[in-house]
Amino acid sequence: MLLYEPNNRVLMFSQRNIDRKVYQCLMYEFEDIISEIESVDLLTPEQLNSSKIALSIDKLINKASRTVGLGNYAKKNITSQTINQDYELFFSIFLFPSQLLYLNSLKGWKENSKKKACFLGEVWTKDLENQDTLANLKLLKDFDHIFLHTKGSLSRISEIIERPCYFMPVGIDALKFCPYPSPPQRVIDVYSMGRRSDVTHQALLGLAESQKLFYLYDTTGGFSVIDYKEHRSMSANIIKRSKYFIAYKHNTNLADSITGGQEELGARLFEGIAGGAVLLGIPPACDAYEECFDWQDAVIEIPFEETNINEVLSELEFQSERVEKIRQNNIINALRRHDWVYRWEKILETVGMSPMPEVNLRKANLEKLSKMILHI
Repeated sequence: MLLYEPNNRVLMFSQRNIDRKVYQCLMYEFEDIISEIESVDLLTPEQLNSSKIALSIDKLINKASRTVGLGNYAKKNITSQTINQDYELFFSIFLFPSQLLYLNSLKGWKENSKKKACFLGEVWTKDLENQDTLANLKLLKDFDHIFLHTKGSLSRISEIIERPCYFMPVGIDALKFCPYPSPPQRVIDVYSMGRRSDVTHQALLGLAESQKLFYLYDTTGGFSVIDYKEHRSMSANIIKRSKYFIAYKHNTNLADSITGGQEELGARLFEGIAGGAVLLGIPPACDAYEECFDWQDAVIEIPFEETNINEVLSELEFQSERVEKIRQNNIINALRRHDWVYRWEKILETVGMSPMPEVNLRKANLEKLSKMILHI
């Protein structure tokens, strides 16, 4: 489905009607911010309910095509869309290279867009020798500019596709996640979402069972959400009511199978600081972390298997001034550096487009809020 408005200068492809996995919600949040600060037509195809046999045939066709060096030909299982209007920019977000196949179901987007850019969230260097990944990445050759969250893979991908690639980390809706101007009481002692250390988790469970703290954690994984906006609002409301937030480096306990040991920024770093929680965990050892989280105590390091978590928390509770300074620094850096508006501004600058007035208005609101927090 194409939500069309005349004279909009950006066409944006979204997977929001295709994939409702929890990890996609952050990307849809970015799309919503872009829609608020830019003149956008949103392209939102829907999932088709093809049979398992049809899907298997598609996979076989793709495999045969790659074997003879033709790349991917089969379409992803979504409704086809045809674009007839001219746009100044086509923009899309993909978390994984396999999602680039959705482009096969879109007609006219290349011919009717003066400039083409995309944001690619997760590509690990170890996967760049995989034939499926390489075949998918070839679709990036249709773009003029590629923005990539995984900085360590940047130069190799640029070589493969022969297109300019730029490092751009994920961001956050810093206004939504900010606990000010009316900060709620932090009634949750520790919040942990996503992958975790079993040892530390069991230690926290013991403290929760003995009623020494309120520990909130996931009881399921890899789930789909009913409504991505409601899920993001819930995440924001939980984090700004949490004292401490567990934030290990990306895929800590799956490094060999997922990342191959490559260390990159994780999205929950941005979520945690924006909500003003104190982050406990292991930060990634990479240039991107030093660049984006360069203030003191952005993450307070604890071992992955921390059995004495009670002592860590007790010690911090006796350092109230330090803790309050951490909260303030985290929130202000999110407001001034890591809101999605700054990511969109970089994209526009790179492709040679001027920002809409709404960009400066949002930045002004972010700065006004940060100054208010500084003077509390």
